[in-house]
Amino acid sequence: MTESIKQGKSSPILFFVLTFTTSWIVWLPGVLVTFGILNILLDDIIYVILNVIGGACPTIVGLSLFYRDGGIMKIKEVLRSGISPWRVGKIWWVPLIVLIPVINATALLLGVLSGSPMPELLMLQQWYLIPVLFIAGFIPFSNAFREEFGWRGYAIDGLQTRWNALTTSILIGLAWGLWHLPLRYFPGGVEIYANIPFWVFMLNTVTISIMMTWFYNNNQGSIFTAVVFHVMLNISPSVFPFGQTDLGVYYNMVLNIVVAVLIVIFYGYRTMKRESN
Repeated sequence: MTESIKQGKSSPILFFVLTFTTSWIVWLPGVLVTFGILNILLDDIIYVILNVIGGACPTIVGLSLFYRDGGIMKIKEVLRSGISPWRVGKIWWVPLIVLIPVINATALLLGVLSGSPMPELLMLQQWYLIPVLFIAGFIPFSNAFREEFGWRGYAIDGLQTRWNALTTSILIGLAWGLWHLPLRYFPGGVEIYANIPFWVFMLNTVTISIMMTWFYNNNQGSIFTAVVFHVMLNISPSVFPFGQTDLGVYYNMVLNIVVAVLIVIFYGYRTMKRESN
């Protein structure tokens, strides 16, 4: 289905179980504090550490299972796929970098046209910081690296040997969204997710998962495409703060759905890949 990393004993269900279990256990103390069940006072740095460790579990679990499947050689192969841009076709760099900012900017514009005041575009005023944020998104402890060696590294190929690309994307998207649930009640995460209803967040993770599978399958199974796209997902809302308008999150959701549907229509639900690529 893809020219990606083959997994002889792939266990997507085991990956999901281990990822949810480890992440949620790490995040549990913060959730209990938020609900007043655990009455202790922790320093903010403790919550940051717990957030980072829990967020790294998809990659930790994914790499552990890769090691189980093929030893150190498999790990080296996977890491090369995640840090090397050589598998990415030149034409694919445009949507990889531009797609999410265009969606976010359009959602912001529609939100303003619907009556909300234009938010202060601080990042655009300090445009020189955007490349810095982009580069910083590739540090080993970034969300992209902490997650994508699991979701789009280990899980995607195992699922695509059993299901078509669309079903695989939906399954990963649902799992990916649900995995974030404790962070909605985790100190520091409450504010981040406050303006996004959970059903909207889940729809977004599914549609974004479709986009990521599309990139992955059309670029020789490149985990690096998932890392880059995840980085864009992280920094673009700061540049185009559509969430600060009344309807921005809903316009963003609809635009994500439109893009995902167009991908499925034009590339097909089976592989989301042009066979001539």
